[in-house]
Amino acid sequence: MRRVRIDHVGFPHIIETILVNASPELLVAFRNTNRHFRNHVSKLTDHNEISCFDSADRESQPQQDDFIEWP
Repeated sequence: MRRVRIDHVGFPHIIETILVNASPELLVAFRNTNRHFRNHVSKLTDHNEISCFDSADRESQPQQDDFIEWP
């Protein structure tokens, strides 16, 4: 089988398409190749969740609308 190498600098859209559709196992493999891919995959997979609810009310539970997803 012939190996194919895609230059991520020359064809960033191809690499981006691969990473956006990649399985978690493939993302781990990309992260382990070099610093560029480690940082790029981290940007795709890192996220934060913020929840807000009244902590004074012990029976208060966070609702789905209380969650904000940050890119």
